[in-house]
Amino acid sequence: MKKTILFLGLLIAFSQLLIAQPTGYYNGCEGKDGAVLKAALHGVIKGHVEYSYTDVWNILQQSDEDPSNPGNIMLIYTGRSQDKYFRDRGTSFDYAAAGYTLSDAWNREHVWAKSHGDFGTEPPAGCDAHNLKPVDRTVNTSRYNKDFAEGGTPNVEATECNSTSSSWEPRDAVKGDVARIIFYMATRYEGENGEPDLEAVDKVNTYPLAEHGKLSDLLKWNEQDPPDDFERNRNNVIYTWQKNRNPFIDHPEFVNLIWGTGISNNILISNIELTPLKPTPEDPIKISANISSDEGTISASIAWGTSYEQVSSTIDMSENESVFSGTIPAQPEGTTIYYKINATNGTDAASSFTYSFKITVPFAGTLTSIYDIQGQTNISPMADRIVVSPNSTQELGYGEVSTSGIVTGVFGTSFYIQSGTGAWNGVYVYDSGYSPSLGDSVIITAIVSEFYELTEMCDLTYYSVVSSNNPLPQATEVTTKALATGNADAEQYEGVLVKVQSASCTEELGKYGLWKVNDGSGECYIHNPTTFSFSPTVANVYDITGIATYNYNESKIDIRTIDDVVESQDIFAPTVRNFLVADGNSIKIDFNEELNTTTAIDTLNYVINNGVKVTNVSIVGFTNTSVKISVTGLTVGDYNLVINGVEDLAGNAMDNVSVDFHSECTGINDINSDMLKVFPNPVNNNILNISSVNNIKKVEISNIAGQIVYRNQYFNEKNIVINLDNITKGLYFTKIYTQDNEAVISKLIIN
Repeated sequence: MKKTILFLGLLIAFSQLLIAQPTGYYNGCEGKDGAVLKAALHGVIKGHVEYSYTDVWNILQQSDEDPSNPGNIMLIYTGRSQDKYFRDRGTSFDYAAAGYTLSDAWNREHVWAKSHGDFGTEPPAGCDAHNLKPVDRTVNTSRYNKDFAEGGTPNVEATECNSTSSSWEPRDAVKGDVARIIFYMATRYEGENGEPDLEAVDKVNTYPLAEHGKLSDLLKWNEQDPPDDFERNRNNVIYTWQKNRNPFIDHPEFVNLIWGTGISNNILISNIELTPLKPTPEDPIKISANISSDEGTISASIAWGTSYEQVSSTIDMSENESVFSGTIPAQPEGTTIYYKINATNGTDAASSFTYSFKITVPFAGTLTSIYDIQGQTNISPMADRIVVSPNSTQELGYGEVSTSGIVTGVFGTSFYIQSGTGAWNGVYVYDSGYSPSLGDSVIITAIVSEFYELTEMCDLTYYSVVSSNNPLPQATEVTTKALATGNADAEQYEGVLVKVQSASCTEELGKYGLWKVNDGSGECYIHNPTTFSFSPTVANVYDITGIATYNYNESKIDIRTIDDVVESQDIFAPTVRNFLVADGNSIKIDFNEELNTTTAIDTLNYVINNGVKVTNVSIVGFTNTSVKISVTGLTVGDYNLVINGVEDLAGNAMDNVSVDFHSECTGINDINSDMLKVFPNPVNNNILNISSVNNIKKVEISNIAGQIVYRNQYFNEKNIVINLDNITKGLYFTKIYTQDNEAVISKLIIN
C-alpha cells in the first residue's frame, strides 16, 4: 500500500508542470522551412528515452490528468473525466461501486494507428507516449485504424465524433491535438535504425501503408484548434520522461512551414543562450542571441513574464557584432520565467520560440554523504522506516536526510545517484516525481527507507539539479560471485555502478527480464529494464555494466541501455554447474558453457579417488555442455573428482578443479536383491513393480538429462505399482527412498 499511496501523490505533483521548452532546445531549426526544417526537427526529437508499453500506463496517468480533478484522467474522444485507475489490465478498481460498467474502462489509443506501418506495441514507435492517449475502450474499438478526416455520422458513445467506414473525425476540442500528434509521428520516424518511415498524406484508406491522412483536414484542424494549457502540460510531462518534445505543440506554425505554404522569415534569430544556466535568486539573467537579416537595421527586445500566455514585460537588447543581449532582473526563488526575443528590420518582424527557465531554490541544509547513509551495514543507520512485508512496517522516526550525487541510472521517476567510486557510495531514489538525465549532479532531501532490504531514499521534499552532463563515476569492477544472491559481499555494492567482465551467459532470458552470467567465480542475475529487452545467447561471453541492486530477494545488475551489454572474449575456463551421481555406474556433469569435444571425452582428464576407475566419457545432449562419465568401483561413500585439461571452445582449460561428492548408489546388478526388487526391467507393458522389505517413502524417475518425469510419496507401503503410460520409451533412472532415508538408484529401460 505504501508504494501506491506515494505514487498517487507524485502523479498529483507532476500535474503542476506548465513550462515551455528549455532554452536552446530548438537551436538549429531557426530560419528553415519545408523538408529542411522537418529534417532539423527530426534531429532534435529522435533518439528519445524509450519505455515499455506497460510503463505508458503511468506516463498517461500524469500527462492526461484532469487539471480540475487530479485523481481523474481525461479521455480523448468522449471528453469524459474518470478515475485514473479504472483501466484495462492490472488494477482492482471497483468500477461497479463507482457507477461504471466494464466497457467504460480506459485503454491506450495509438493516435497514429499502429497498423499503419506495422510497428505494434514495441519501442520506440509502439510505446511513444506522444502518440498514445487515454480512450474509452469501446470508442477505441470504434475508431479502430481509420484515417482522420471530416464527415460521417456521430458515434454512439463519443457523440461529438463522426465516422465513416474509412475515416474518423474527432470532437472539435481535440482536433488540433490529433493533428499535431500525426505531424509529430511523421517527423520523429524517418526510417532510421530499423524504425518505421511514416508520412502524412492527403487521402484516406491508407492502411496498411506507413501513411496517415487526411493531410488537408489535419492542416485545417491545426489552425482551428491551437495548443492550450492541457496540451502544453502534456508535452512537458512526456518531456520529463522521454526527453523529447512534440515541436508542433511548442510551435504550431511549424506545421504550415513544412506541409503548408508558409515560408521562413528573412530575420534569423539563432544560438539563444542563458547566463547563468541555473540562476539563483541573486542572479540577473542575461539572454543573448545571434540575429541577422538580409536587409535593414535590426532592433530587438526580450518579452518576458511569469506566465506562458503573458510575456508582457519588455527589455531592449543591445548589439555587438550581430550578438544581441539583454538582462532580466533577478527573480524570487522557485519562479518560472517565460521569454522570447522579438526582432525587426524596419520592414519585417520575427519572434523566437518561447523558452523558459526556473529560478533555483537554494539549498540551505546540511549534506550527508551517501557513504554515511549506507552505513556499511545491511540496515542504514539513518533509516526512517523499515518495510519487511506488506503488513509489517517499523517506523523509526529518523527524519529527513539531504545528500548529493551524480545520476548513474534513470528508470522513469526512480533513479540511482552515486558520489565517488567504489563500495557503499550509491543509493536508489524511489519515485521522486522527477526524471533527471544521466550525468546530472543533484541535491535531494528525502527520508531513508529499508524496503525489503533495499536502502532507498523516498518522499522527496527537495530536488535540485546543480549541473548537467557530468562524467559518470567509473564503474567498479566486480566478480559475478560478489553479486550472487545470498553473498554478504553484495550489500556493499547496492546502488553502485559496477562492471563484470568476460561473463558467460549461463541461463537464457526468462521471466521478469532476468538472465544469468558467470565469469568463472559464480553466477549472478542480470536484469533487463522495462525500456528494452536484451536477449542473451547461452555460452556467449559479455562485458556488462549497470547498477547493482537488490529486490524480490535477489541480488542483480540493473542494465540501463543496450550499450551496457557488450560481447566480449572468453578468458575463463569452464566451471561445473551441476553434478549428479546417476547410479553406481555413471556420473553426469553439467558445465557452464560449451566444451571442446576432444578434451571433454578424454578419460584421462577425470580422476576419482578410492579406487574408482573412469572407463568412458560421452557428450550428453546437443549443446556440448554436459558429459556422462562411466565408472566402476563406485559404492556408498565420499569421493573426490579432479578435472584437468577440459577446454571450452575458446581453448581455456580447467586446471585441477576439485569436486567433492557423496555417493548413495549401488550398482545396477545389486538392486534386485532380497531387500529391494524393481521389475520387470526392461518394462514392456508400461507397468513397473517395486517390492521392498522396508517401507518405501518416495520414488523418483528421471531421464538421462536429470529431469524428473515421475515423483510420488508413499506411506508404509512395501509393494507398489506404477503406471508409465505417459512416459516415452528410453533409458531412465529410478531413485527409491526407504524408511531409513537411504536412496537406491538403478537404471530402468522402458520399451
